[in-house]
Amino acid sequence: MARPWQPSSGGLAAYLDGWRVAFAVPALAGAALAVLLARLPEPKAFSEQEQAGPLVQAGRVLIRPWALVVIMIALVEGAVILGFLTFLAPSLETVGFSPAVAGLAVGLYGLAVLGWTRVVKLVANRLGASVLILICDQGMLHALIADQKLPQTKEEAERENPNWAHQACGANQALA
Repeated sequence: MARPWQPSSGGLAAYLDGWRVAFAVPALAGAALAVLLARLPEPKAFSEQEQAGPLVQAGRVLIRPWALVVIMIALVEGAVILGFLTFLAPSLETVGFSPAVAGLAVGLYGLAVLGWTRVVKLVANRLGASVLILICDQGMLHALIADQKLPQTKEEAERENPNWAHQACGANQALA
């Protein structure tokens, strides 16, 4: 898992010293970590157990239906989250932010994820998962209702309230 400061430091390095640094530093760090991990001894409890190859271990997982469900959910979630994060920094740069600021925004997103996962864990432990799911469902329902009540286009906003539409949508005329 990437640390929240990595995207911002990568963006800053690319901005200050060229784009190659943003790729070279993680590659060199990964190589150094691989060498250090290879030197670690195997835990005694692990080495005493019956060793199985990676294909045997993968086969044990793939014959369990719930494991497949979890893997599929993780794949979809990872694709959505990583797909979003892939385009976040470049989209910020296209509207005028520097690579350092765009990377910082992605890093702050990572910090927010880390912080809120701890909050959700505390709330779920205190209220229970079913109550937390109901709270989230209510939040999504209210967001859907609010979205239906808001004007969806500039023309729709002008019909409802021309003064508000001019102030709210005036900055977005370049996007329309």
